[in-house]
Amino acid sequence: MGLRLYGIGIAPNGTQYNASIYDTTYSGSDSSFDIARNGIQIEWKASEQEDLYSPIYGSVCTIDMLVPVSNSTLTTFISDVRTSKEGRFHVEVTTQAGAKIWRGILTPDTLSDETDEGPIFTASLTAICGLAALKTVPYYDSGSLYTGRYTLIQHILTALGKLSHVPVFWGADDAFLETSLDWWSVGMTAGGANDPLNIAYCDHSAFYDFKTKGGTDKDVLSCYEVLRNI
Repeated sequence: MGLRLYGIGIAPNGTQYNASIYDTTYSGSDSSFDIARNGIQIEWKASEQEDLYSPIYGSVCTIDMLVPVSNSTLTTFISDVRTSKEGRFHVEVTTQAGAKIWRGILTPDTLSDETDEGPIFTASLTAICGLAALKTVPYYDSGSLYTGRYTLIQHILTALGKLSHVPVFWGADDAFLETSLDWWSVGMTAGGANDPLNIAYCDHSAFYDFKTKGGTDKDVLSCYEVLRNI
């Protein structure tokens, strides 16, 4: 995977943000692109039709790219996005100092552009964090059911690890998940170093229903449902 494009966006308060687009099939040199004013927008919202008490909030990142019609590098990229499968392109948003703000998967079916008689048009790129996509990902290991028990944190990491951009952006030793839960069972030792999600165990069988249809593919919950239940 290689960095294919990068652009700089300026927030209304003057803060600079960088948007980088990675291509899993690309190995050439990276190129820059211009972003429209306020052209990097990130929105958090519930992944399902629920009220403010939804247990899961996903996010969507939109980048408004300014494309000169004579720039073959950008027009070729747009063509590649349209014809690619989801999971080929990944997006990362950072601050000017390099702090990671957002990471996700570019979705080809939401690409829109407005072409007029002028020399430049705007292409709106949309990327998702992937939480909603986990609704179609079964919670098992290459077709085989998980066995034994995990901590709730391990269950969460296993489910989130199914997202295509996770192994792309995070290494084995990178900090990936931060939790903060101020609630303990009577038998737990309360304290900031003892997050209950990390000391409470749950058997994998809690996420399988062997009575419904009678088959691995049919009776396993999706990774999204595992997260939702936790």
